[in-house]
Amino acid sequence: MHAVHHTLLDSLLFTLWMQLKAVGPFWVVGLIVGSLISTYLTQEMIGKVYRMREGSFSLFSATVAALIGTASPLCMYGTIPVIVALGRKGVPQATLTAFMMSSILLNPNIFFLTFALGTPAALWRLGLCVVAGMLSGWLVQVFFKNRQVFDLQKFAPGVAPVGKTFTGDLKKSFAITAPYFVVGILLATLFEVLIPREWVNLVLGVNPTFEVLAAVLISVPVYTCDGAIISLLRTWQEMGLSEGSVVAFLLAGAATKIAKLGAIKIVLGMRNFSIYLAFILIFSFTAGCLINLLA
Repeated sequence: MHAVHHTLLDSLLFTLWMQLKAVGPFWVVGLIVGSLISTYLTQEMIGKVYRMREGSFSLFSATVAALIGTASPLCMYGTIPVIVALGRKGVPQATLTAFMMSSILLNPNIFFLTFALGTPAALWRLGLCVVAGMLSGWLVQVFFKNRQVFDLQKFAPGVAPVGKTFTGDLKKSFAITAPYFVVGILLATLFEVLIPREWVNLVLGVNPTFEVLAAVLISVPVYTCDGAIISLLRTWQEMGLSEGSVVAFLLAGAATKIAKLGAIKIVLGMRNFSIYLAFILIFSFTAGCLINLLA
């Protein structure tokens, strides 16, 4: 019995170390790059979106807004004051939608962390986040041309943070993400060591379409933040979870994270919030199925 306990402990410690080696460097790089962008480039990126107020919505403005949103290090509660301020200054709501959607789905921290799942997964995620932003902007331009998307009246104008420093932002990002990262590493370790691979094989690979659908639906209640979920996804990936299911999980999970949904509902209103949910779930599912077909 003592030998069995010793073997299990050795296995847990070894797996924990391997998880840290595999995911830890990407988490650190993401923290550093995200803090650099947050400190030195955020205002410049917001300024580029602001300058789009003069022109009409176009493929170019949709692409630029989506790219800036993807590169933006702002969290959801940092994005909303920016949306309010830009909207009140005349930036077209289709441009704001493209910016907001991509900003919700990705930021530099979690982009670099996604490389722990492999370069293809990270690049798929990046490209699809930009596409989601562009597509949502165009849908708003077509179907909401004479209707309001954002309810801006209930918000005070956003105020740009002052006195932000790189070290201060890095410490703040570390403090926010470290607990989730540790929890994710521990859960992935326990799952890999204690759950028989045969059980996982019963669920994965039976039907690729069903697997993608299950990944999208499971992501809604399970997703907390990338720091907590990447390690677990990496374990599922090694056990056979398809590339499309991994990316679909990340897309749907990031957009339906419980901490974000309340803020999104407030800024969009109930009706438009329902449309937002339908869009992101359908988009994630379709994207996952297409990735699996291409793979």
